[in-house]
Amino acid sequence: MAATTKNMKIIIFSDVHSNWEALQSFLSAIEDYPDARIYSLGDIVGYGANPRECLAEVRRIAHVSLTGNHDHAAIGLTDITYFNPYAREAVLWTASHLDMSDRDYISSLPVYKRFSDKIFLVHSTPAHPERWNYILDKTDAEKNFPFFTEPLCFIGHSHVPMVVEYDPYAGNACYRDEEGVIRLKEGCRYIVNVGSIGQPRDGDWRACFSIYDGQEQTIEFKRLEYDLATAQEKILHAGLPDFLAERLRHGR
Repeated sequence: MAATTKNMKIIIFSDVHSNWEALQSFLSAIEDYPDARIYSLGDIVGYGANPRECLAEVRRIAHVSLTGNHDHAAIGLTDITYFNPYAREAVLWTASHLDMSDRDYISSLPVYKRFSDKIFLVHSTPAHPERWNYILDKTDAEKNFPFFTEPLCFIGHSHVPMVVEYDPYAGNACYRDEEGVIRLKEGCRYIVNVGSIGQPRDGDWRACFSIYDGQEQTIEFKRLEYDLATAQEKILHAGLPDFLAERLRHGR
């Protein structure tokens, strides 16, 4: 990480999942942070009806962009037999709507990225990121802390915002409430799930992303309303499963 990053704000988002309306709301919100670095943690496509548009915008705005399992699946790099039927259908639909430039862009994206000794970025887990496992709770997080050395690890994949704090002196981890602003403790290490822009699954349908303030040493979670009805209508019009439209409303 460049030395100047310590004083920067970094906007981290994940799991857009082809939801153009949610992404547009996010793009509008980050105009308030013109000097921020912007990191995407993957799964730009899948589920929603605007994969190409979302890929183009993430490619335009993100200073760093990772790949996710749905991105890889859409270009044939991930086995989709373990996907649920709705996800498999969405992957096949998405694959049929990408052109060569989209495929080349996805194939160029790394599964993880680290910045000096400060930040580790990954879509899934620090342990074997290419296996697309999940960190769903404190126990999962504890198992993953040994697989990175940086103070901060930002993840996506589960679509549920979460902060787990590890105190190396106490030798244990604890769950931190994800609402509002969390102040980081000196000497502690963190796994932060930044939530999902296009497919939240914590019971809140609004888009979610995170802001890391290197100077203040804080993590802030932001929620954004977007044109949910239009996103749903597009899914139905595309012939994708009705379930994919309905679940957006419930944030599940």
